[in-house]
This record gives sequence, C-alpha cells and structure tokens, in this order.
Amino acid sequence: MYSTYEDSLVSIVLRTTKKRDVLVLNEAIRSIASNKYRPIEVVLVAQTDDNNFIQLIKNLIDNYQDLEFFIDLVINPTDQDQRTRNLNLGIDRAKGRYLGFLDDDDIFYENHILDLISPLRQSEHIPWSYGDVMLVSYSMDNSHEIIQENRGISYGKNFDLEDFFRGNFIPIHAYLIDRTRVDSNLLKFDENFALAEDYAFLLRLAVNYQPYYVKEFVSEYRIFKDLSNSTLIVNDLLKMPDRSKIKAWSKALWQIEVLKEGLLPAYSSGLFSQKLRKYFFYHFPDVKIFLQYKLPALRRFLIDIFHGLGFMD
Repeated sequence: MYSTYEDSLVSIVLRTTKKRDVLVLNEAIRSIASNKYRPIEVVLVAQTDDNNFIQLIKNLIDNYQDLEFFIDLVINPTDQDQRTRNLNLGIDRAKGRYLGFLDDDDIFYENHILDLISPLRQSEHIPWSYGDVMLVSYSMDNSHEIIQENRGISYGKNFDLEDFFRGNFIPIHAYLIDRTRVDSNLLKFDENFALAEDYAFLLRLAVNYQPYYVKEFVSEYRIFKDLSNSTLIVNDLLKMPDRSKIKAWSKALWQIEVLKEGLLPAYSSGLFSQKLRKYFFYHFPDVKIFLQYKLPALRRFLIDIFHGLGFMD
C-alpha cells in the first residue's frame, strides 16, 4: 500500500555511467524537472566506481532538491556494463505509485508525465500508457555544448500485440506504469539480457496488460552523430550498419525470440524463424549487411543501368 503522498508520486529511474558527460546527464535531469507535474522522485542509478564522478553527480543533485522534486542517488560501484541490474536497483528504491524510466542521453518533454498519467487516473482499467518519441540527431563540440543537428524520425503507433511482437516501437522512456495495477513479478528486468532488456520487459508486460496509447510526443530519443549511443534498431532506421552492434544485438534479439515463443506459443515468425535468423546473423554479421543494405543497393544500381540502356522503358 502507498501513503497519500506516494499515491501521487511519480518515480523516474534514471541510469547514468562514467561514459556520459555530466552536462548530458544534467539535461536529462532538467528535462524531468521541467515537467509541470508534481511530486516527482528521480532515482538516479550511477554505474561507476569513480569517486570524482560520484562527487560531480552529488554537486549536480544539490541544484535540484526541493520538497516536490527530489533525487535519490544509488551507486552501483562497478566498471562493468550492468545496465539491466541498474534498472532493478532503481525499481527497488522507487517509492512512487507511478513508475517510468529515462537514460542519461535522452530527455522528457515537459508534457511527458501529465500526458501519460492522465489516462491512468481517468480509468482504473488502464495499467500503463505510452506516447510518441522523436528521434533527434545531436553533436557535441569541443566545449561540450550539445548541438541539435536535425529532427527527423518519429516513433509511435497504435498498440497491437502481434505488431509489437514483430518489433519494439515503445522506447524505454516512452511509458508510465501504475504499479498498483500490475503484478509485481512483472516489474523486474531480466538480468540475463545484456541488451534489449527493455523490449524483454515490455513483452512480458504487454502479454498480460494492454496499454493506452497517447498520441502526443512525450520524449526525445537523442542520437549523437558518432552513433556511440545508438542501438541496432536505430542503426537500421538510419541505414548505417555496424558489424559489432549486429553481432551483439543479434544475440540479444535471438534471446528475444526465445522469450516470445515462451510467452505466446502460437507465435510464428515465418518459415525461417526470427530466432534462426538472429542466431545466424550473430555469427555472420556480414551476411546481414549484404542482405539488408548491399543487395538492395545493387538491385537499384542494376535497375538504373537497365533504364539507362533502354531495356526497361
């Protein structure tokens, strides 16, 4: 049970690591604070064993603390990538009835919480809601100023479980959960996933609980020009393949396909299953690059040649 205060409290689990610039983290925190909704608790999980970085974070936190907006710092003292464990550490510490997530290189829009919490409050039958996310390209100059490059691809569509099984269209910072309406066993991330942990979490949630779709942009998915913080899915959207990411993500997405088959036995991904394809691409990333990028380009090149020779007029 939640107290009267906790019943209205929104807890946002925010992950950060030493890899990120403190200025980037500050923008993420500031974007949460810019929301008109109160009260808000930020559970900031810092994966670091660097005492200097921890002190910088503490100095940053001092600029934000007040009665209606406060930051609870959780330290995971490791230099290993424990992104999934970081989420669980944050969930364990969160006190609010409503639960959301953000990574340090992304931001909320100021309407994020109000837009997502409204349907949860209007109907007792809605356990979680999600909105649209804008994918935006940024760069960072030598003075560490963050510069917006363009505004292009948007995430967001009406929810359909079959469509969601085909691919994740709800980023981790696009939704809000009412914890009183969801089985607590589903409010844990599977730490067997080194990547795609957010998709695995939502698949388990979505099979049991239908979300409400808010047709408003609520968050921004920031991609830096060097693609250091992009995912395999984003690389595919931008048509910029990365062999190392294909290998790492294909293994994770193979795990996802195993999960799907367990959650929904009737699920089928075709004659050559997604599980088989992901396993194959995990071992041979150059095959994916050829089939997905080079083969279509070769086909377009040949068509242009045939047009030029008059064979397809």
